[in-house]
Amino acid sequence: PDVEQVISQLQAIGKTVFVMSAGLKPAVAIFAKHLNVPEENVFAVDISFDTKGRYKSFDKSSPLTGPGGKGYLVQRLKEQHSLLMHVGDGINDVDAKNFVTRFVGYGGVFYRESILSHSDFYITCRSMAPVLPLALTGEEAARLKGEALALYQKGMSLIAGCEVNLVEREAS
Repeated sequence: PDVEQVISQLQAIGKTVFVMSAGLKPAVAIFAKHLNVPEENVFAVDISFDTKGRYKSFDKSSPLTGPGGKGYLVQRLKEQHSLLMHVGDGINDVDAKNFVTRFVGYGGVFYRESILSHSDFYITCRSMAPVLPLALTGEEAARLKGEALALYQKGMSLIAGCEVNLVEREAS
């Protein structure tokens, strides 16, 4: 819940949103289009078909088909975007952790201790509303009005209600 609204508000503020998946690009592109994420911001595994339209193969050279793929792609995005936040629910998302400013694990559907242990924040509720306050600066949050402000407040309420874990780490 709330993912469409969160993405819409992030885009309205001027944040660039990407969808990155080890899934097949045709399916991921449909999902991203539903979320109003432009196709050029979709990273997934391309597939090919023969002349009769039957599935032929997937792009074995895609970084997303092997270990470290999301990390590699996020590292490349960092060349254009100095501050990055990654939201993920799978172990391959952890590959991106070292290249982002904030790593947010999502356990609203399936709780995964392995993701929690790598997260800066771990969302345990189904709603994605907490992503909005986690992604904004104080200045950006202060400019919110109407539905955007209500969504932000919902996210803050879920954070305050312990639906989001701040993962504390020992100083190294």
